[in-house]
Amino acid sequence: MLITESESGLWTDPTGWVWFFDDTPADGVTLVDEATQLWRHFDGSLGYRVDVGAASGGEPGSDAGSGVDAPASADSDGDADAYEFVDDGADVAAGGGTRPEAAERPVPDSASEVSAEVAGGEVSGGVAVADSAAVAAAARQYVSAGTWHSCGIRPDGTVECWGFNGYGQTDAPSGAFVAVAAGGDHSCGIRVEGTVECWGRSWHGPSDPPEGSFVSVSMSLGGGTTGNHSCGLRADGHIVCWGFIHRRGQLGGHPSADPVVAVSAGGSHSCWISTALSVNCWGNNFYDQADEPEGGFVSVSGGQWHNCGIRTDGSVECWGRTSDGQTDAPTGVFVAVSAGGHHSCGLRAGGAVECWGANDHGQIDAPAAVFVSVSAGASHTCGLRTDGAVECWGHDRDGQSDPPAGAFGL
Repeated sequence: MLITESESGLWTDPTGWVWFFDDTPADGVTLVDEATQLWRHFDGSLGYRVDVGAASGGEPGSDAGSGVDAPASADSDGDADAYEFVDDGADVAAGGGTRPEAAERPVPDSASEVSAEVAGGEVSGGVAVADSAAVAAAARQYVSAGTWHSCGIRPDGTVECWGFNGYGQTDAPSGAFVAVAAGGDHSCGIRVEGTVECWGRSWHGPSDPPEGSFVSVSMSLGGGTTGNHSCGLRADGHIVCWGFIHRRGQLGGHPSADPVVAVSAGGSHSCWISTALSVNCWGNNFYDQADEPEGGFVSVSGGQWHNCGIRTDGSVECWGRTSDGQTDAPTGVFVAVSAGGHHSCGLRAGGAVECWGANDHGQIDAPAAVFVSVSAGASHTCGLRTDGAVECWGHDRDGQSDPPAGAFGL
């Protein structure tokens, strides 16, 4: 997530959370890395302090308009040791309703005096960023590209999916959700109270999530014996995975006894980020996808046979199978990354999407638009634009790249 400066001199994210009063951190905002200006917000999310106008070479708002109406979706995680799931949608009625304004959300006392305009999310020049992997606050995980289908959350919290529905993976249940993830033969979402609900094929139990409160959920890509496990991050920071248990152990029971800040399910492997910001992987390692690199990371995204992560300096590093160049990440600073089947995509600071790897279906031909999140599927890609519209490109045999009209994002 980017922390951007509004005209009032307040530094906020595009959803209205206040990070700085002029140059003074708000209560509960702490510095993680001074060199890269990586900060942690009291709600557990991580963010870079960046002047978007300077980073994109133009005036603030020159690409995004007067503000960002669609908040970011998930992919930058916080410190699970102190993570508290903020149920800011608890008042949404099942099956519809409206979410409370940002001004109604719990904020530090010193942030409560923010003007209604800023608290409502109208941050001039702001560019919200997100996904992969899945790792921002779960309440911002709004659009997800799976293997042959895709899913998104409407502004009223309802989930709508499109594409292949051979196993019921697009038959989303009614009610309000704050996060959604599309996988191979199934999909999962987090309801406003924090529980996970899944739908679609339940062979070996991928659609049978455990009970409890979660802050993020991640699905593997593929189908059959590959792409049929899911992982979630509980509100207490512990990993839980369920579904097909590969003989090489991509579930592995309890891969980390300690709290973590992020987890992302790959094809037959998975990865997590520790509270020390190191990345760790387990499971199938046929393509070295479980041989994680050293150093600090703020997000990780598990693809089918490879992974990508964002380092603390904003650069992207990928590892694992590179048959089609899916691990050959471009240089420069990114604010989000998503690993797919044989391709990967990243989101630049100015909202531009850049993809690399296989392009047999046009899945890396990102349109020239300003996005707030991106999600790479098996052979297609979807992104959430600043106006709330979802745009997809790539393989469309089953309609997975043909999203319905209307706004998405809470």
